[in-house]
Amino acid sequence: MNPQARTSIILLALVISGCAPAAQAPAWEPVEINGSGKLVSQSKIVAPFERIDAGLIFDVAIRPGDGYRVEFIADDNWVDFLAARVEGTTLQLTLKDGYSYNFSNVTMRAVVTLPEISGLNLSGSSRARISGFESLETFEAELTGASRLTGSLTSDTTRLAVFGNGSVTLSGASRFLDLEGCGNSLSDLQTFITGNAVVELSCSSTAIVHVLDQLGVEASQNSRVYYRGQPSLSPIDLAEHASLAPFEG
Repeated sequence: MNPQARTSIILLALVISGCAPAAQAPAWEPVEINGSGKLVSQSKIVAPFERIDAGLIFDVAIRPGDGYRVEFIADDNWVDFLAARVEGTTLQLTLKDGYSYNFSNVTMRAVVTLPEISGLNLSGSSRARISGFESLETFEAELTGASRLTGSLTSDTTRLAVFGNGSVTLSGASRFLDLEGCGNSLSDLQTFITGNAVVELSCSSTAIVHVLDQLGVEASQNSRVYYRGQPSLSPIDLAEHASLAPFEG
C-alpha cells in the first residue's frame, strides 16, 4: 500500500472513531440581569497603565494617587461580571468574556486611581469625571456615541476629539489645545484657559473655547465656534454656514 493511501485510511478511521479534532464555535453562556438595587463595592489591583478605555454605561471617576487601582460599585448580582484588564498601557473597563449579556436597571460605577493619565477613550453612553491632575505633559481624549467627559485638569498639551453626540465640559488650563468635533458634538471649554488653540468642527458641532494668544479655526456644515479672551484669529476657514463669534454667555 502506498503511503498516501495509508494516510487516507488512518484519517478515515479517526473520523469514524470520533478522535478527529473538530472546530467548534465558542459557547456564550446567556446572562440576564435585572439590577437588584443593592450596591456593593469590589476593589482590584491592576498592572500599571496610563490610558483608560470605557464604554457601555460605565460611570467613571478618575483621580490621582499612588499605585493603580480600580474600585467597582455595582448591584450585588452584577458586580462579578464587571472586568478591569490592562492591555499594553490601557486599562479597559468592560464585561467578562464568555457571556451573552441582557441587562437592565444596573449600576456600573468605577473609581480609577493612577499616578498620571495620558489618555481616555469613551464610547457608548459612558461618562467620566476627571480631577486632581495638575501638571500633565499631554492629555488626549476621544469621545464617541453619547459619552460625556467632565472635570478639571492642567496640562501642557491637550488634544480632544468629540464625535457623535459626545460632550466635554472641562475647566483648568493648557498651553496648547487641539480640538476636533463632528456630529452634533458639544465642547464647553469656556473655563479651560489655553494659550493657543486649533479648532476643527463639522456636522453641526459647537465649541466654546477660552484662548489668550492665538486661535485657528476650520469649521463647516453649520458648526459654531465661540471664544472668550482676545486672541489673534488666524488662520480662519469657515464654510457651509459655519460661524465664529465672541462668547457672550
